[in-house]
Amino acid sequence: MSALAAAAPDLPLTLFDDDSTASSLTKLRAGKPLIIDFWTTRCERCPACLDKLDKIAEALGDKVVFAALCLDDPDFAQELVDEHDWDHITHGGMDLETKEKAKAAFGFNSVPHLVIIGADGTTLFCGSALKATADGINEALAGKENAPQPVAAAAPSFTMDDDF
Repeated sequence: MSALAAAAPDLPLTLFDDDSTASSLTKLRAGKPLIIDFWTTRCERCPACLDKLDKIAEALGDKVVFAALCLDDPDFAQELVDEHDWDHITHGGMDLETKEKAKAAFGFNSVPHLVIIGADGTTLFCGSALKATADGINEALAGKENAPQPVAAAAPSFTMDDDF
């Protein structure tokens, strides 16, 4: 388990670009805060959440990196990304072993799931992406008291179910 305020793991991932570039959370972060939305192609709420996060990413500009990491079918995920205008978010995916590590590290059992990692690599927030706002993200990054309330610690990893 990984508690908040602990260093986020440097998980490997594959970017949804022309070359399927190998990357990692640390490479994506590149010294900036990183906002990650974990999602699946079967999640009915996820496209609307990605629409919202893309607008937030546009509003926050280059001071924060946004990544949407799909946890299932990368080919179908790429099709969905190509169909939408989520141009302010970096898109990628991960293999099954890495997905299990992400679930254990960031304590999630449903999607969409938001993780905020500070510029120093510290996990600042893990929780539902459905209520994400630019103000809430800024408050979490600034460590303000009225920032979205994070989970106290990551939950144990679990196995796949029908929706996840």
